[in-house]
Amino acid sequence: MNLFFARPEAAPVRNVASPSRFNAAPSAPAAPPVRLNADSLTMAAAPARVKVADQDSLTLTAKAGDTYWGLARRFAATTRPDGVPSPTEINAYVKDLQAANGKSSTIRVGQALVLPMTDHATWKLPAMVAAQKHLGKKAAEFDWSQADAQWGYAESIEVTVPALKGDRRQGFAIREYGPTSGGSLYEIAPLKAPEAPREVTLTSQQPLRITAKAGDTYWGLARRFAATTRPDGVPSSSEINAYVKDLQAVNGKYLKAGQTVTIPRTERATWKLEALVAAQQDVETRTKGGEKLPTFDWARAEVKWGYAEAMEVTVSPLSGGMPERLAVHATGRDRYQVQSLAAYYAQNGLAE
Repeated sequence: MNLFFARPEAAPVRNVASPSRFNAAPSAPAAPPVRLNADSLTMAAAPARVKVADQDSLTLTAKAGDTYWGLARRFAATTRPDGVPSPTEINAYVKDLQAANGKSSTIRVGQALVLPMTDHATWKLPAMVAAQKHLGKKAAEFDWSQADAQWGYAESIEVTVPALKGDRRQGFAIREYGPTSGGSLYEIAPLKAPEAPREVTLTSQQPLRITAKAGDTYWGLARRFAATTRPDGVPSSSEINAYVKDLQAVNGKYLKAGQTVTIPRTERATWKLEALVAAQQDVETRTKGGEKLPTFDWARAEVKWGYAEAMEVTVSPLSGGMPERLAVHATGRDRYQVQSLAAYYAQNGLAE
């Protein structure tokens, strides 16, 4: 039995950034991300190994309205590119289901149904069987009729199954380890859902705040944060001078090392400033909530366009260490969703 015999191939999604509410049109990213799937999860623990014998099957509890045709349509193998089994393919698996469940043409509500892993069954079924066996007695707590399996990262199958009670679900990454006597071994690692995006709402005039360093000048800051219409992304002298005036208007005529500098979001500011302010607000809110975060060097933070209109913000700690990488997505005027870049990519089924 080989789990990986009919992998459906899909073309990568192109990373196209169209103009948005930000001031300047973005430049295209160097390379598009690769699409993985629509519900990717992340590893939560080291994998265990489970044996799935050739005669094993998935067991689920029949619900009102269940029919062999409906189950076969969901679990039958298909060669059709749209992934929907043909009537012939469905009928072939209907016969397998009836043979495994007493050859009756009807299903009783509450009946324990056996879904055998035959040549007519979907490629997803062995992964679901492995997940069910791995859970053992706890498998009874989950609704296997609603379980889903899809291709994940690095040749794994991601199986998710909701609980019968409550809104929690269980997820596994399952990879075929190799054949064994009478079946196959599978490696199974628990999965956890990616971090949900955090909502950030800014006041209309909320600025970025940075700490001035020795050698900083208004001209240098304006060159970094001024908007430009030039295709090379470097502001012209007139654009820099215009934003210098905005900086001096809120910070005074002179700039000193150690001074807290307000970087205002005026019409002469770069589109990147929106994302930086939202990211800074997110960090401050998380810190106030008790999360232990380092002090970041916002003056050196980087912003680039990412996938699906998101801004990718990278900001490093002042005293060294790993940088914070955030995805910032504008959802309305002064409203943003912010989450770790890794979680954003995982949530959207992408790999960098």
